[in-house]
Amino acid sequence: MKKLLCIALLFFLPKGIAQTITPVYGHWKFDSLAEGNSEQDMQKAQAFLGNLSMHFYPDGNYESTVMGKGESGTFKQEGKLLLFTVTETSKTYQYELVSIETETIVINMTKFLVKLRRITSDTTTAVLQNKWKLTSMGGNDADDDDNAVFDAPTVPKGSGLLLDRNGSYTFTLGTIKETGYWDYRVKKDDSKVLILNTNGKVKYWPLVTYTPTELSVVVNTGGQKYVFVPI
Repeated sequence: MKKLLCIALLFFLPKGIAQTITPVYGHWKFDSLAEGNSEQDMQKAQAFLGNLSMHFYPDGNYESTVMGKGESGTFKQEGKLLLFTVTETSKTYQYELVSIETETIVINMTKFLVKLRRITSDTTTAVLQNKWKLTSMGGNDADDDDNAVFDAPTVPKGSGLLLDRNGSYTFTLGTIKETGYWDYRVKKDDSKVLILNTNGKVKYWPLVTYTPTELSVVVNTGGQKYVFVPI
């Protein structure tokens, strides 16, 4: 009977449970060489990796810096492998993700085992990572007169946005709750956009204001704006 019960559970348990992968999303900077490097490798690597940084965005793009040289492209995380495609040259390569924790990751960069630490100290990230209460769901007026194009909808009670320092987010709109991973990116025109990835579906919310006292974003092509205040 117990054997039959175990077999039955295999059919009803969610298939993703045993294959859960912690995404590597976030901004990481060289911390140290991990255990497992030889003494000779450690001496060679210090100068080479001192300014190493890697930024993995939730929309599948990445930026990295090695020895002062920047690189960008797209990446995929398949199990313990990080697969890179460089935009400028279309070159592909891969690294092994040895371990991942909230604040650190260890990557096997072919010759070196490198430990990187999460960066959350830049000004914009420091402002964004907070618990925000949604106070307004207005839109842009199409002209300059005093008449609003439409009345802003009433904000459902309990609505808000949590942007956690570990790169996860929770957006609540009334009874609807959405979870996933977040980051922001600076565009070529120096504007900034909030990137939200939930179950592989990515959306971009341009940042209008982001101060310690207010966060406002444009949430659709119609110009609707959500305004948040810190809780």
